[in-house]
Amino acid sequence: MTTRRGFTLVEVLLATAVIASLLVIVWGAVAISFDTQSYMYGTLDQYQQVRLTVDRMSRELASAYITEHANKKANLPGPEDLNDASPEELLAKAEEIEEELSNPEGTPRPRDGAIETAFVGKDDEMHFTSFAHVRTQENEISSDQVEISYFVRTSRRRSRDGRLRKELARREDISLDDDVEDGGIVYVLIEDVEEVEFQYWEEGSADDEEGGGKWVGRWDSRKSDQRGKLPSRVRIEIKVPIPETDPVHFRTFTTQAPIVMTDMLRF
Repeated sequence: MTTRRGFTLVEVLLATAVIASLLVIVWGAVAISFDTQSYMYGTLDQYQQVRLTVDRMSRELASAYITEHANKKANLPGPEDLNDASPEELLAKAEEIEEELSNPEGTPRPRDGAIETAFVGKDDEMHFTSFAHVRTQENEISSDQVEISYFVRTSRRRSRDGRLRKELARREDISLDDDVEDGGIVYVLIEDVEEVEFQYWEEGSADDEEGGGKWVGRWDSRKSDQRGKLPSRVRIEIKVPIPETDPVHFRTFTTQAPIVMTDMLRF
């Protein structure tokens, strides 16, 4: 008579422990591969968003312009009108302009085609007119002139870690008017940014050594010191959170966009 022998309890426990250890190791490797895949997809998507945004900014800034006829309108007083004016004189000037822009019934009238072409740059936003509009619809009634803005605003969505997001937005207005900072359609370019900074290159005078020049944090072609000219280039710095990092880390992208037409156009 033969005796059948099975596994002892110790052997079963050892086999179970070995199998469990192998499963933990395999699952750890699979989890790491999924995390790596998610990180790489997020990084590639972020790089693509930033690259397309920077390319668009550079292309539209290269076509930025201001015109002489728009900046010589009576409703855009020059520095000679304002430098030494008293508060009473400024108020009288405002009333005079308001009267010129109204008909006898007191209702506003069109400004005879008066538009404001300008370049208004701050450290976290830009507003300018450009020859960069691309017609995308059949029979669209528009020219290549357009008002463009770039600015950072608070998003309505939160990130995975609960942070209140900020987003880089673009405004486009194909109907040029007397306010280069308002109107048009706004949409998002980059969904999650930490910070966007703009700087503007101010050329030095002919007396400066090696041409001189400096980066400035603000530019306004309507003001007396920068009136009628544009910066020769704009420095763009975009700081974005690195996806799938805890605590959150950041990466920064920097480029410089040249502006071709730095002087006022006369036509």
